[in-house]
Amino acid sequence: MLYPENSTFIKVMAAKYPSYAEYNIDSALKLIKNPFKIDKKNKDYYKDKIILLVNSSTTSMSEFFAMPIQNSLNCTTLSEQTFGAVMNRMAVPLKDGTSIDTTGFRAFYPDDTSVQRKGLKIDHYLKKNTKNYKDDFYIEEALKLIDHSL
Repeated sequence: MLYPENSTFIKVMAAKYPSYAEYNIDSALKLIKNPFKIDKKNKDYYKDKIILLVNSSTTSMSEFFAMPIQNSLNCTTLSEQTFGAVMNRMAVPLKDGTSIDTTGFRAFYPDDTSVQRKGLKIDHYLKKNTKNYKDDFYIEEALKLIDHSL
């Protein structure tokens, strides 16, 4: 509902035999024709302003869901940098009880900008700290941005 026509919102690099990688949706999800593409023309797409709020806890599946919203025509992304682990993030436990995070795929924007370890593109960077602390700081900033754009 956010796009007027067909659009790819993500590119995925997955391991391909023997051990090198390339953009390859077939090895990532063989059961779905193209899981990373919006396949529909829509003259009644949502044309109003969209404010996407993210933060440092936005990771994995939430980053994946944010990418098609973010790539719509009227979206502004607001807040702090996201985690940068868009695809199949998994924790590998270590003997000392800690763990490390790893992923088997790499995610890219359609313009080939990597999202892995960098996080989503942020249009208006905000960071909550002790000087500006309020429970609803991000929401207040989003409302200011909406009011300013009207």
